[in-house]
Amino acid sequence: MKVLLGGLNSSIVHLYVAGNSLRAAVASPLNKALKKTHFLQTLNLGDNCLGEAGAVSLAEGLYNRPALTSIDIARNRIGAVGTEALAAALGTCTALKKIGFFYNGIMDRGTMAIAGLLKKCAQLEEIDLGANEITDAGVVTLCYRVTEKVYGWPRLSTLELRANQIGDSGARALAELLSRHPVMRTVRVDGNRITNPGSEALVRGLGDAAPLIVPGFKEMSPLRRTLARTTAFGMRIVSAEMNRMKVDSPTEILQLTKKLGGGGTRPKPNFIPEPPGGILLG
Repeated sequence: MKVLLGGLNSSIVHLYVAGNSLRAAVASPLNKALKKTHFLQTLNLGDNCLGEAGAVSLAEGLYNRPALTSIDIARNRIGAVGTEALAAALGTCTALKKIGFFYNGIMDRGTMAIAGLLKKCAQLEEIDLGANEITDAGVVTLCYRVTEKVYGWPRLSTLELRANQIGDSGARALAELLSRHPVMRTVRVDGNRITNPGSEALVRGLGDAAPLIVPGFKEMSPLRRTLARTTAFGMRIVSAEMNRMKVDSPTEILQLTKKLGGGGTRPKPNFIPEPPGGILLG
């Protein structure tokens, strides 16, 4: 691998080295190699066990890269400290459109670093922070950044937060985001700790987005506006499967699943009733 990295030059545009168990020892040679790739647009380093030290070393080679649009560092165990180092570097890459930090144990501290240090990355369209032990505090900070007037992310359309520790407060922050952000299209919070109040907030957020995403809403009559709010449900994907919903009847399940589905404009069942004995699923 070191021989391969040594052969990289400025003509490299896309670099995929996922699943190679590079580990921290290779991060320094990789850092040096990246400094040669001035026109690099895509970097995929998923599944390489870089760890915290490897991420810190790697970050040195990622500062001020005007061509970089996508980075995926999923499943590398970089933790919050590694995320802070990478976020500081990526914050200088203002052309970034997609970042993937799936399953890295970044927690709220890392999430807040991303929200704080990538504030100048106004081109961001997709963020994947799934399976990172993120709680409501991290989500609230992230949602604030997305809609912040001066340093927000106006083009963000996909936010992946599945398999974290998000509860109803986080769901309410996401609902507010959905109601205020005109281009947000996909929010995934499957496998979190959202209960009925949180799910109801998400449903309201979908409906409240109608003035932003339904053409001609302001000129509609009150009746047509009510119908437009229903139309807004089908214009976005909010997936909340395997959360801690509790429903009292099959009718309630049907009503909820019509509003929050697993994907596409035809939702699939996603709210799991709480079984006898109080065991919570999700």
